[in-house]
Amino acid sequence: MDVRARLRRMIKNEQSILDLQQNGIRGIGTEQTAAYEIESDAIAEAKRRVAMYEMLLADLEKL
Repeated sequence: MDVRARLRRMIKNEQSILDLQQNGIRGIGTEQTAAYEIESDAIAEAKRRVAMYEMLLADLEKL
């Protein structure tokens, strides 16, 4: 598996995890808990990873 294919796979996996995390947060309603804040941090981190992988992939595509 080449680097580009691996990055695409990592992006797809992170987006799937992100979808699951966001669906879990929607399920708890408006209740503000420590778990909600932890989930929000996890979502932000997943979004950062997706953005990083997409930038790396874009840089590789330029080569």
